[in-house]
Amino acid sequence: MTGHFGQWHLNGLKGPGAPILKDDPRSPGAFGCDEWVSVTNFFDQNPLMSRGGEIKEFTGDSSDISVGEAVKR
Repeated sequence: MTGHFGQWHLNGLKGPGAPILKDDPRSPGAFGCDEWVSVTNFFDQNPLMSRGGEIKEFTGDSSDISVGEAVKR
């Protein structure tokens, strides 16, 4: 199983700072990741991030969220 947790610097179709949709040809899934919690760029407080292609609102700092989600897996 592979995963990506953090900033995905390949920019999805929605551009920088946007969650990456599941059917996006530039998504982590398109590059072989089985699961991901990420955003194209720009970490923030209380971010909207993509969990496996579904947009989810998180509470807290993006860096802490990414680490926490990775550790859960």
